[in-house]
Amino acid sequence: MKTFKSCAAALFLTCGMALVSAAPMMAAGGGFYQEGDWHQHLRGVIDRTQNDLQAAAQIAAGPKDHDRYRHAQRELSDFDRKVSRGHFDMGKLKDCIGALNDILDHNTLQASTRDAIRADNEDLKMVRDRHEH
Repeated sequence: MKTFKSCAAALFLTCGMALVSAAPMMAAGGGFYQEGDWHQHLRGVIDRTQNDLQAAAQIAAGPKDHDRYRHAQRELSDFDRKVSRGHFDMGKLKDCIGALNDILDHNTLQASTRDAIRADNEDLKMVRDRHEH
């Protein structure tokens, strides 16, 4: 059963990575996303990141790993709550990025899981950079 969960999580993350790499290529023009659809794009990044974290948490090794997943999911949920109300909170976004960095730096991860979470983190950083300038 544990092997099945591991395989299912790996398959889920692999499919997510395929979709992640296709999304920027589909954007019209040369930018990461168009001005008009930033809200939809950001909500999609948050949703995908939450899904990747949930899948990774199912195969987490220890209690500290689980705590870092829960913390990152809470940060993303708080940020998404504000975004859904039309408020972009740069501080909350930076908290989300920091929480994902903690997972990447400290959790025991499968290669596909690390790749998925790193891609999510890079997308959040691109959103941050876009809004800082």
